[in-house]
Amino acid sequence: MNSYYNMIIKKIQGFDIKKCINFTNYYFKGSNEPFRLMICPFDGNYGFVLDGILNVVRCLPYDGDGNIDTVYTNRLIGGIAHEYAHCFVNPVIEKYKDRLHEYKEFFAAHKNMYTYYNVDYAVMNEYFVRAYTFRYMRLFRNDFPDYDEYCNDTEKTKTAFIIYLDKFVEFLIEYEQSNLAFDEFYLKNLHRIGEFK
Repeated sequence: MNSYYNMIIKKIQGFDIKKCINFTNYYFKGSNEPFRLMICPFDGNYGFVLDGILNVVRCLPYDGDGNIDTVYTNRLIGGIAHEYAHCFVNPVIEKYKDRLHEYKEFFAAHKNMYTYYNVDYAVMNEYFVRAYTFRYMRLFRNDFPDYDEYCNDTEKTKTAFIIYLDKFVEFLIEYEQSNLAFDEFYLKNLHRIGEFK
């Protein structure tokens, strides 16, 4: 069993995880809170915050068929960027979740969302985090040998349920050009989702 977990750890150490963490922290103007990455051989990625202090992200170091040898950078680093972004995005969205009821039409357009995005603020969290993942991979495109494959997968997702992803990517480009903290930018621009068609 030791050799199995050692193989996983060795594979993960081959990726530049620190670059991803540092950039994500910088991007969202985060603090220097400790970061913990939990590697687990179960399906799916998820992130969570423990005790309001430790940012914890868990990522799957396998490809879609359960193979560790064919893992591309975007499957692991893209997953880490995505889950770590939740640590910055979710608290902001959830702090102001009472404002989302004004945008019933926007959320009504998302009937095909996965069931685990069963509340409006979860939908909003996922939009910003997926947009960030897309931006991160675009900004560091040379780090992702299967970037084009990722873009094709993203296009399928957009037509299925994340229908306004392009608009959220545009939001983040504006955010990058502003000097605003993420929560300030979010509050200033939230009204614009009511205009999405």
